Amino acid sequence: MQNNFAFPGMKAFIIIVNSGNTLDTIYENDKLRKIPIGGMNDYACFYYIKAADWLNNETLKQFLEDFTKWCYETDYINRNEVHLVWQGSSNKIDCNIFSDLGEITGSVHILSDKLNSDCNTYVANTANEVWQKSQSGKTSVQYEVLDMKEMRQLQNENQQKAIYKSIKKSKGDIFLQITIGSHHIGSQYKTEFDKNTLVDFTNHKTLWNLRAGYYFSNRLYSNVDVALIYSGKQENIDNINWDDPGGITVNGSGYAGAMIRCGLGLGFVAYTHSRLSINTGIDSGIINAIAGGGTANRTIGGGDNDTDIEKQSQKSIYYNIYAGLNYRIGKSFSLNSNLQYNISAFKQPIGSVSAFTGISVNLGLGITISTKNKDE
Repeated sequence: MQNNFAFPGMKAFIIIVNSGNTLDTIYENDKLRKIPIGGMNDYACFYYIKAADWLNNETLKQFLEDFTKWCYETDYINRNEVHLVWQGSSNKIDCNIFSDLGEITGSVHILSDKLNSDCNTYVANTANEVWQKSQSGKTSVQYEVLDMKEMRQLQNENQQKAIYKSIKKSKGDIFLQITIGSHHIGSQYKTEFDKNTLVDFTNHKTLWNLRAGYYFSNRLYSNVDVALIYSGKQENIDNINWDDPGGITVNGSGYAGAMIRCGLGLGFVAYTHSRLSINTGIDSGIINAIAGGGTANRTIGGGDNDTDIEKQSQKSIYYNIYAGLNYRIGKSFSLNSNLQYNISAFKQPIGSVSAFTGISVNLGLGITISTKNKDE
């Protein structure tokens, strides 16, 4: 019945079968499931489980408690009408244990050719007999059956709890965030226009940022930081003029270049509430700037001179301090935003700047992959 249809108050049959048979075979041949439906109260969910060595006297009660609780929270069955049908070999089970299941199952039935004398109370010869006995069986502890509105509300609450639990327990998770933003270099790091590369990096603000990391604990994580400002597209250079005794005008085309940074960092989740989390961190690594390339026509004192545009590069250590705001839209996906302050300094100016020190505002998407076992 999974993902087919369900409504509040359906009864459930837990059918434990011999481990030598396949579940498909048991399902196809189960006579209990094929009994004709006489009314709404006859609808039921059927669960088939193979009998195994772990299903012994010590674990049977705990197993049934956990299983019926899971069924109730998943399918919203009526826990007052949970019925156990044992089709496995009963010679390994102390049937006295069935008398302790009154609070868990509405009735217990055994269909087996190998019986202990203690099991006679629970023996049923046919599927119809099991069905008739189950009609009058009730658990000693009564549970409230949800209506449709309450069922949907509880379903939403359980989903919210699952998401919140996954956020709270981040240890062992791997995350990946991709953002795009606008980077603004501080005005104090603006230099005279670079006549050699004909590039002004303050005009190129689009910042692509990739951050991938691993949570050591629910709060602390490490990450790799990769960012790029790139303008590889060839651009026109129109009538660039600057003061010079001979008077220089430059026309042509060239490549603006790129800023690439790559480093490692540590982060800390400072606040978590519901789907929302706030984190801070610091990265450090190497930042590279490449500027220039292409050709230009220089007009000097009325004469033309075709020349290649000089290509330059500079490298520096950088530090990146950031604060981020993440909103989970599911167990795996999130919306991400962050504010970054980048600190760097080149030995020589390049692309009309002496550093990429400045602030960037970024937005993007993230994915979280859990490496924990299901038990965890």
